[in-house]
Amino acid sequence: MTAANCSNQLLQTWPHTGFHYDPATKVKSIRIFKPWAHEWPEEHRAEAWKSLVTYIRNNNVKVLLGTSIGCNEDMDRKTWEWAKELLQMMGPEHLMGLAIGNELEMFHIFTKELNVDAKCLKKLWEGDYAWSWFKQVVSEFDAMGYASTPITSIFGGLALGGNTSFFYDTPEARVNTFLSKAVSEYKMRYVFTFNFYPYFDPHLDMDDHTEDQCTGSLAYSLCWEANCNLPETTAVARKK
Repeated sequence: MTAANCSNQLLQTWPHTGFHYDPATKVKSIRIFKPWAHEWPEEHRAEAWKSLVTYIRNNNVKVLLGTSIGCNEDMDRKTWEWAKELLQMMGPEHLMGLAIGNELEMFHIFTKELNVDAKCLKKLWEGDYAWSWFKQVVSEFDAMGYASTPITSIFGGLALGGNTSFFYDTPEARVNTFLSKAVSEYKMRYVFTFNFYPYFDPHLDMDDHTEDQCTGSLAYSLCWEANCNLPETTAVARKK
């Protein structure tokens, strides 16, 4: 909604900052999940991007720009072409990094929502499309002059699944295999990136003897000590 219709209204400062004589903290980085969506009106794209780039430049914002890895090669190619257009408008000084693919390990779980079937999963992992398309995008990205810019593919909490020292690696989601290839190919340029949401943590429960209270889970999810949800999850990711 924001990207397609009102990118000129993005926040310039963080909510709940700036008290008394202290200025509010400026937003310095944003993630653009995708440059445009196929279901959005094409006639709105130019104006939306113009507003977005104006916001980025006026506020000196750094952008983590995303492009897709999915079941439709034509759609992936179109999204990447859009991303390249937006990159040219933004300029390299505003690019934090390029994210190619998002939560690929979830495809086999949300098959209906993501319009994924067995053929798609086989193509992604056994057919190695996820890795080959990632490399193709990086190759074109480098040819544009971004060979030193960080690259990544974003994974979620399921990537940490399994009681092993490795990342999740099943026939339906070869996360460890993918990450091993990425590090081998791109060394320190490849950045590990995760979406961690305590909200979706399957281990969080209601309070004992209640059906509608979760004060314990909320406290565990909102704190920042070493034994809290997000620091613990991040530590597991670091170890793997």
